[in-house]
Amino acid sequence: MNGMYCNKNSIIVVGLFQVLSGNVFAASSNSYGGNYNYGSKVSGSVTVDNNNAINLDGITLTPSSSDQEFFSTKIKFDSSSPSGTTMAGGSLTSNGGEFNVSNNSTLNGSITGASNTIKNSSTGNSAYPINITNSNASLSATGQQITVNDSTVNGSITGAKNESIGVSNYAVGGVYASNSQVNFMAKSGDINIYNSSLSGDIIGAINRSVADQAYSGVSAITGSIMSFIATGDNLKLDDSLIQGKVLGASNYIQGWTRGLSAQSNSNLTFSAIGGNLEISNSKISGEIIGANNSIIGATGGASISTGAQVSILASGGQISVDNAAVGSIYGARNDIIATEDYSNAIFIDQKSKLTINATNSTINLSGNTVLSKTDSTNNTTYDAELWGGYINIQGELAGDGQANIYSDSFTGNTLNFSSSAITVAKMGNFENYNFSLNDNNKNVINSSTGLITVTDTLQNDDTVTAAGTTKNQSTAKLTGISGNVDIKNGDTIILVDATGAVMKGGDTSQTGLGQIITQGQKETIKVGLIKEVEVEYSFAGNDNQQLVATVNSNDGNDGGASVNNDYIKQLKTLSESRLASLMAINRGAEIISSDILRQIDQQPAQTFKPFLVVQSGYDRYNSGSHINSNTTVVVMGGNYQFDDHFSLGTLYEYGNGTYDTYNSFNIGKAKGSGNTHYYGAGLITKYTYDIFYTDASLRYGRSKTNYGNNDIITGGGSWLSYKNTVDYWGGHIGVGFTYAINDKNILDTSLKYLVTSLDGADAMVEGSYVKFNKANSTRIQLGEQLKHQLSPSTIIFGGAAYDYEFNGRPRVEVDGYNIDKASIRGSTGIVELGVNIKPIPKATQLELGFVTKGYVGKHQGITGLVNLSYRF
Repeated sequence: MNGMYCNKNSIIVVGLFQVLSGNVFAASSNSYGGNYNYGSKVSGSVTVDNNNAINLDGITLTPSSSDQEFFSTKIKFDSSSPSGTTMAGGSLTSNGGEFNVSNNSTLNGSITGASNTIKNSSTGNSAYPINITNSNASLSATGQQITVNDSTVNGSITGAKNESIGVSNYAVGGVYASNSQVNFMAKSGDINIYNSSLSGDIIGAINRSVADQAYSGVSAITGSIMSFIATGDNLKLDDSLIQGKVLGASNYIQGWTRGLSAQSNSNLTFSAIGGNLEISNSKISGEIIGANNSIIGATGGASISTGAQVSILASGGQISVDNAAVGSIYGARNDIIATEDYSNAIFIDQKSKLTINATNSTINLSGNTVLSKTDSTNNTTYDAELWGGYINIQGELAGDGQANIYSDSFTGNTLNFSSSAITVAKMGNFENYNFSLNDNNKNVINSSTGLITVTDTLQNDDTVTAAGTTKNQSTAKLTGISGNVDIKNGDTIILVDATGAVMKGGDTSQTGLGQIITQGQKETIKVGLIKEVEVEYSFAGNDNQQLVATVNSNDGNDGGASVNNDYIKQLKTLSESRLASLMAINRGAEIISSDILRQIDQQPAQTFKPFLVVQSGYDRYNSGSHINSNTTVVVMGGNYQFDDHFSLGTLYEYGNGTYDTYNSFNIGKAKGSGNTHYYGAGLITKYTYDIFYTDASLRYGRSKTNYGNNDIITGGGSWLSYKNTVDYWGGHIGVGFTYAINDKNILDTSLKYLVTSLDGADAMVEGSYVKFNKANSTRIQLGEQLKHQLSPSTIIFGGAAYDYEFNGRPRVEVDGYNIDKASIRGSTGIVELGVNIKPIPKATQLELGFVTKGYVGKHQGITGLVNLSYRF
């Protein structure tokens, strides 16, 4: 066993690290969480892998390392030499394993998934952490999943981290390169925080180069190439308290004189790529930032000269906040800061180029979300900020190359808003504003309150490229209205209220909200699941600083909304999800009527045979479009043979499957997915007379189904989804005869009638009444099977059957309108091949069987089955 497991009584550390190639470092165990590897000088390549999980369960721990840190994998080199370099080339690769904290554990320290640290602790002359000339260096940290459940972390959580740290007054930088190539790559794994508290920050992936008392955080000369790439992954936060900030991906560069210095045709790229941040039912005291690059220096942020090119790129990914209280939110953010007054944030000459982008972020706000800050007296204030892209330059611009600074903080940034009404101090740089009305915010209809109230500044920054400058204007619209909302002709909704706020950017020649280009436009939007209504946009209020949507009936009625037939057709996917549940239960019917009853047909009188059957497989149902499913069914029970003719048995069944539905309509594709499982009990019986027999079964149980379709958005802005739990019953009756061709071959001919019924159910989905009528499957199946006695202990068999479905067309209604039925009415061909063996010669009561079946026609697929029985 590799990895680490901690419980309340013991701590075991076994084989956590593996060093794969030549290196110079020493190792010691001085931190809970694994080996803390360090040396004074990097030479060659170091790789540390941890492929096993660290599990902390119900304990309280304090790390023994000076860094106050728990980690999965960590490589650290720290030189204290008065002069010299910690890393002059080579590579560090840290691949973390899973890190799980649960069951009321308390960690008095921070958690890091994967980490590389290069440090020079000396305060002497020329003490560099990374100093590379005519060489290459790389740091790569890749984290795996970190999960904290029902626990407390008195510290921060970081998925993956690379850092270079210099403390000398005379170090040229955290990273210094001449005619060299340097790569920092940090990639986070999933981070999941449930019902827990955290005193610090959550950071997905970060690269840091810091020279606290030195010249520059990063210095590049003589054609050097540097790349700092931080990539976030999925971060889920539910029912938790975070006292710091949440940051998806970051590059942080800090120096004393300058943050970065790039000269002599060097090329530097800082790229922060946010992941998917999902925050629900939680409180976050700090900011939420999808992706961030920070370049910070005292007397200068960035100095770029003599043909150097620098790209500072933040792409925010997706931030979803539901029913949470949080601070300011930035989809993508870049900071270039000179901390001393009257200093140059950016110096650039005319031979050089700087590109700064904060783009392609999506922010989703839903539920009852609040954006707020807490002041020094612990009072809550509503002066938080909401930005799609944000470029923060603090300090002066200098040099003759300012025309070569290109920036974009607007393109691809989107706000999807379905939350209760919020107030923010500042907002801006969203290319798209999408609003939807639902139970959370329907109180704003015909109200003086806007969905978003901006008190200080509404802003769109210009996009500057080599081709010129673009005055950016946003597109804002009401995308839909929940069916729960009573909407009428003439109703008004204030989408944005910026009364009294300062307008920056956009179309300055236009009065009012010059940042938004929707005045006078009309469009038709969705209401609930199947209706639509027309809305018209206008500016209103003082100085036209309110964006208002007014409902217009598009069919002349006062009710406003009318039915859209395309929406009705799109909901065929509801019938298909219902059909998937019915077909999963039919799997059990197939096993009982065919495999189990054939297995007991040679049982001697007055014997009892318990059995266990497990079947798993893939199915495709051609329903007009199609459904793909993967289902596993388990049936166990026992059968008693009373005499030579009659037997009776009982059984318990369980089935579990996942499925996908596929459709294409005039208004687009609609791919959904779900899962279904069922459990129940039943009876089986068989009567044999000479070569003839009849058999039957009866089943009853419960079926649970979850379904969602991300391609169908309701009027309220949510995905189409539902859950239901209903009863089912089923049964069959069959007749057949066996014919002995000779003493080793028997032909079995059967005809079966099978019925499965799934009870109806009702659901309210986005204010629309959805009625799932009873779903039935009625089939006949004509089959032929040939058995061959290969040896006294082995029978092989093969067969074919024709199956015809008479029903298989679930009926669904939405608000009284019939939805198109998914249907598998029609023919299916079945072929099978199997073997039954008695694996232990001296225990012939034990039987083991394997069966493979293939399906063609309306039902296509392949299954594999294993059965086990023992006769008493």
